[in-house]
Parts: sequence; structure tokens; C-alpha cells
Amino acid sequence: MAQLITVKLSRYDSTPWGFRLQGGKDFGTPLIIQKVNGGSLAEKAGLIVGDALIKVNNTDVSNLKHKDAQDVIVRSGNSYEFTIQRGGVATSTWKPSVTPVNGHDGKTLVNKQYNSPVGIYSEESIAETLSAQAEVLAGGVLGVNFKKNEKNYQPNSSEVLKMVQEADQEPKSPEPVGSTRSYFATHSHATGGRAVSPRPVTPCAQQLGLTRSPVVPDVPQCGECSNLISGVFVRIKEKNLHVECFKCATCGTSLKNVGY
Repeated sequence: MAQLITVKLSRYDSTPWGFRLQGGKDFGTPLIIQKVNGGSLAEKAGLIVGDALIKVNNTDVSNLKHKDAQDVIVRSGNSYEFTIQRGGVATSTWKPSVTPVNGHDGKTLVNKQYNSPVGIYSEESIAETLSAQAEVLAGGVLGVNFKKNEKNYQPNSSEVLKMVQEADQEPKSPEPVGSTRSYFATHSHATGGRAVSPRPVTPCAQQLGLTRSPVVPDVPQCGECSNLISGVFVRIKEKNLHVECFKCATCGTSLKNVGY
């Protein structure tokens, strides 16, 4: 059962009182004696751990903040009187307030992620985006399900594979050898060591048994077979190659649709 007790403390010099105070209005808990050192002035006066501080002399400190209560004790000097409540003091632990989720607030989620200034990526913007994407997960936990719209990769339906297959199915017709128009038409489409435009290809002159043609200015020459190139060609390390001459040096496999 709780009871009010008066404890008198006094000293003649700067000897420590020997007790520690915790709590206060700013912590949402009563002012409680947390620790009393053995053999200290506080222990000799009868102060024990768990006592709730109500008054210091005639000043009510039960509703003061922690720092304000300390200041009252300091201003009392070397002699003061505590009014404490012993027994029946309920100490509480601070808990954050939780607001229940009651449906959607109707906000429109806008993903501002492309060609946007850096300023939109503020803490408020990120928090707003995550809040709009939040949903109630298993067990009643509110969170963001990042796998909700995840798609499985299907290699057979790849757009790149479709483009390659369509290029292979197109009919091929030879173009005139030494055509300046063909050179400029294909030069802008063959970059990075890979032919990216599915145009008609002239077979390699070596495979057809043709004689080597003289070098014509402004017309590319194959760095592998030394013949002129008409149509699509590949450029590798400052060397121009027929598409058919662009193959693996070890196994002879064409690298036309593989890349360098």
C-alpha cells in the first residue's frame, strides 16, 4: 500500500548525495529514485530505490520535467526535505502510438524517375511514394510488396530473338560490287563490331572463287580476304570484314548474330 514519507537530507560540504533520479513529465513516468549508492548520504537518510518523488521542500515536482526537477533540488542547497511516495508506484514504459489503417486515402501515385531534377528525391517524396505503395501483408503487417509485379523472364518470347529470326527469314539479293551507295547506306548501320541492320549480304569472294578486285578509293576492303565489301559489313578494331568473314578463329562459327 502506498504511503507518503518525509526524508531529510543535509551536508556540510560538496559530498555527493549518492542517488540517481529518473523519469519526469517529458518521459511520461513519475520521478523515481533509480539508484542509491551504498553508504551515501541518501542511504543514511532512508532513501531507497523505487521511491517516487512528490515534493522538494514545499515545491511540488510530481508534474515537472526531469531537468526542471533537478534544478529545484540544486537550488535547495545543502539541506532539503523530500516528500516521497513509497509502495504502489506504477512505472510505465513508453510506447509509440500506432494509427490503424482504415482503407486507402485515394492519393494518386506518380513515379517521377525519368529525366527529373534531383530535388524530387527528398525524404518527403520518398516517404510519400512508399506510403502510397504500402499494403497490408501477411500477419497484418503494413509494408511494401516488392515482388508483387515481378515478371518471369521468358527467353523464347524475347524481342531481340524475334528481330534476329525475322532478319534471317528475309530474302537476300546481291548488290552490285563497288556500289558507293551501298557503302554509305550500310556504314551507318554497322557499328560496335556487330551488324545491326538485316540487309542483303553479298557472299564472301573467297567462297565464290572470285579473283581479288583492285582497291577502289572510298570503298571498304575486307581485312580478312582483301576483297571489296558491298552491302553489310562489320568493323572490328579499325578493320572492315565481310559478314561471312566475321567468324571464330578457332571453330569457324559465324559470329554474325553472336557479336564480338
